[in-house]
Amino acid sequence: MKIVADKKIRDYELTFLLSSSLTSAESKKIQESLASLVVKHKGELKSQTEWGKKTLTYTIKFAGKRYNEANYFHWLLKFETSSLAKFEHDLRLEQSILRYLLVLAR
Repeated sequence: MKIVADKKIRDYELTFLLSSSLTSAESKKIQESLASLVVKHKGELKSQTEWGKKTLTYTIKFAGKRYNEANYFHWLLKFETSSLAKFEHDLRLEQSILRYLLVLAR
């Protein structure tokens, strides 16, 4: 008997931080590359929200620099459960994201 992989499509929330020193054009370029990454892994970008620049609770050390502020972004995504791991792997390799959190939306 062969077990068929479950192809559920679920909603996810992605919150990520970008450096506050980036210009708006650079920030848009990074967001476009992330949106293309979503499409590459057969996901759907349902909504995008920019939360703006916020002071971090603690300093983030990233790529030899210290960051005390960051621009926050929150996206709602729709993914097939089987392709999410590959998307997260590619997201982890993105050099411009200071931190990210990808969770299942309820």
